[in-house]
Amino acid sequence: MGVALQLARDYGGTRLHFPKRVLQTSKLSRALGFEIARALCGSYGGTYRDIPRFAAQRKLAIARSDGSAPQVARKFNVTERYVRIVRNGKPGDKRQLGFSLTIDIKRRST
Repeated sequence: MGVALQLARDYGGTRLHFPKRVLQTSKLSRALGFEIARALCGSYGGTYRDIPRFAAQRKLAIARSDGSAPQVARKFNVTERYVRIVRNGKPGDKRQLGFSLTIDIKRRST
């Protein structure tokens, strides 16, 4: 799962503070991994950022996920019914699915 989707999954719809320096034990490090959290804080440290929900991308990820409805529901922390609704959507219904966000985090040497 990409960094943007991880942020949306864990913090979507909230305002998140990026500290200037991140600890390995911080919530952000536990959610994303220390290296990624450190890179994000290097770019956004000391600021607050509104994290979008990325609902359309989440639906697309659910629709494309392999596995049974119960497995996918557990993976995305949704109900089996929701997985079935997303998977049984109208063919060709691509509203809002064209938007893509890629975050490329390059390792920094310290």
